[in-house]
Amino acid sequence: MSKVIMNAARALLAALLALAVGCGDDGGAASDGSDAGSDAATTGADDTSGEDEATPGAVTVEDALSFPDWAAVLDAYGRGSCFDYRGLLDDPSGLARLERAVEVFAAISPEQLPDAEARLAYWINAYNVLMVWLVTQHFEHYLENTVLEDPLPGEPTFRARWFAVAGEQLALDDIEHGVLRLDQPRIRDIDDALSARLDAFGAAVYPDGRFDVRIHFAVNCASVGCPDLRTEPYVGARVDAQLEEQTVQFLNDPVKGAGPDGISSLIGLYYLTDFDDYGGVEAYVTQYNPDANTDRSVGYDWTLNQCP
Repeated sequence: MSKVIMNAARALLAALLALAVGCGDDGGAASDGSDAGSDAATTGADDTSGEDEATPGAVTVEDALSFPDWAAVLDAYGRGSCFDYRGLLDDPSGLARLERAVEVFAAISPEQLPDAEARLAYWINAYNVLMVWLVTQHFEHYLENTVLEDPLPGEPTFRARWFAVAGEQLALDDIEHGVLRLDQPRIRDIDDALSARLDAFGAAVYPDGRFDVRIHFAVNCASVGCPDLRTEPYVGARVDAQLEEQTVQFLNDPVKGAGPDGISSLIGLYYLTDFDDYGGVEAYVTQYNPDANTDRSVGYDWTLNQCP
């Protein structure tokens, strides 16, 4: 039943977007892509060959390197510590750009990208784009509850395989744990075929087999307690510097990152052992913030990060 509801919701959204494009609200990236984009998050997982097509508006590899539509959405509605979902939902052209950004991950596979840095940026952006898209589909639910609450019965926010990405149907947990953290044991209900694909995706991002712990400060789960959503896409040529900036920012945020009252339970509890290869979480945090109190963890706020 949940898939029927989702299909109906996407069909209604596609119709609204098509009407907006026809009225000339944003004749650029949205044209010829709004209808396909509205289904991109949950269908078309095997359509990864469109990068060389000459069809106007077709997704190209360049879209998976620079993420122009995601950049436009972030520029208009990203505020760092919060996101203006309500404003985005009131903007048909902005929604069309978000749908187009989602479509990139269904149409382009990371194997088509030139290097590990570009693939790392791809997967971080995939998580963030798809999280924002999911909130727009269930905005009132998340606003009234938290992002931990299932938006549909039996369809958990982070574990349901909502999204068509790189030829697979993936959940947010598959992206975060299976690819970006190289930690498949955290994933539930995974079969051998998907496990092998996630292994291959992760190996292509981290050829040395060691994941970059700074991804904790880059992926954004749409909650108040999460590290800020960067207001620009991650791109391969700058992803190292971008991750470093995110790390510095979060570990010097005394409210939700690290300060005199303690460190975020994101790193002090949930992912404590991820820092073992870096000398432990205390050593890692203090190299960025010597004044942080690493003896205790502060609570994590799962409230939706909607701007006031």
